[in-house]
Amino acid sequence: MGEENQKLKELRAKDKELEEARDAVHEELAVIVQSNKSNSDKVKLIDEEIGQLTRDIAEMEREKTVLELMAKQQDFWGALEVRMRQKIDELNAGLAGLSDEKDPKTIIEDLKSFEKRKPFSQQRIDINNAQAIYDKAIRTICELSIAGKKILPHHKEARLNVLDRFLNLDRIARYWN
Repeated sequence: MGEENQKLKELRAKDKELEEARDAVHEELAVIVQSNKSNSDKVKLIDEEIGQLTRDIAEMEREKTVLELMAKQQDFWGALEVRMRQKIDELNAGLAGLSDEKDPKTIIEDLKSFEKRKPFSQQRIDINNAQAIYDKAIRTICELSIAGKKILPHHKEARLNVLDRFLNLDRIARYWN
């Protein structure tokens, strides 16, 4: 019986050691699980950041492509000069003996001078507005082209309509007509 008691004590001591070892392993496992969960959250956050950065880069590349294509287009002043020439020719068609025709190039230079001479005049405001709307129309055409979408006639006409409206403003028409 003494030997059995000794074995029982040894088994209980061994059992206690194993329980302590098991508890230590459980604690380590809990720490590892928590660490993995934390790392998993960090990985998810990093993945989201990478996704956002990838989208930002794609948007920046698209914007760069749009701006490069816009730079190839006729600017507001060049388009205005061409359109003014067309309008003058159209309005004077069939009319003879009119000698007060003005040169569009000179008129454009006069309109450009408003920026320096009269920066807060209504004409300058009209010019700024027309330029902004014209640039937006050009941008729309460029964006459609880059996206591979069809550019319809009304898209192309939008820029011409801006120029026509601008040229027909009373404050502007008196300079060229």
